[in-house]
Amino acid sequence: RLLRQEVVDEILANRAAAFTAEGGCATRRPIRSPLARALTWIALALLLLSALYLRLDNLRSVQHFGADNGRDYLVLMEWGKNGHWPLLGTQRVTGDFTIGPGWFYTLAPAVMLSGDDPAAGAATIGVLGVLGILLAFYWIRRAAHSNLAALAAAALLSWAVGWVEMQRTSWNPHPLVFGMLAATTLIHEARRRPLPCLGLYSILLLILPQWHTTGWLIVSVSIPFFAWNFWRGRDRLRAASGRARRLWALAVATVFLLLYVPPVIHDLTREPKNLVSYFGNSLPLGKHEQGRPWSARLADAAEGLSRDAA
Repeated sequence: RLLRQEVVDEILANRAAAFTAEGGCATRRPIRSPLARALTWIALALLLLSALYLRLDNLRSVQHFGADNGRDYLVLMEWGKNGHWPLLGTQRVTGDFTIGPGWFYTLAPAVMLSGDDPAAGAATIGVLGVLGILLAFYWIRRAAHSNLAALAAAALLSWAVGWVEMQRTSWNPHPLVFGMLAATTLIHEARRRPLPCLGLYSILLLILPQWHTTGWLIVSVSIPFFAWNFWRGRDRLRAASGRARRLWALAVATVFLLLYVPPVIHDLTREPKNLVSYFGNSLPLGKHEQGRPWSARLADAAEGLSRDAA
């Protein structure tokens, strides 16, 4: 009994030291048994497998291609069969502009590897949804210090009927949940691993607005938090090797060139200006909303809901 108590005290002391080193507060968390830990991971694995099954089972039968899905699939099919590489991205319905091709690049691997399977795009969204569930489990477990609370959240996200249905039948913008949780994870880790987090965060910020224009909300909100935690880890950034820095800079520059240079070149050769229309119509309080009273906006929203209900 005395030996066991000494081991417990040593574990608690090590945890307290680790928390203090990371800038947190030393807290006494309960020591869980190996059996409880094993059951937690088994339950999480079963939840993730069930979530994946619900999103991918008989996927072809629920796909419809009368809206954005059809437009995106035709572009990807043309790319795979005839080599027509998409450089501009999708045409937006809220204005005369396109966004970059990052959305097509996200869906392309699954579509091409499956031989242009019409359900491959939805399968990509389902996989990203399951990865989002895993990140949600991680964060709730870390915040609440409770495996049960984290498993309950994972179960809710895995089995919620409406959420599963949206990820099965609609391709966009449902990856944004994964994007939001990924940005949060990179913000948290930026102090301990500043260089890889900076590289991955930069790539994520480049692609988020091209998944959906509302991705700008994640970009604008997350940057100050990332900058603060990154600054706190600047000493570890200086210790990174020059080769590692060059590789991450090359990766970020390559993604930037692929996603943003073609739209900019296109913008210089057409009227009306694509980027002006993009920022004027897609960002909050854009020109299509300026000057409109809230009553008019609410009336439009109510009309849209009535039409959808009908």
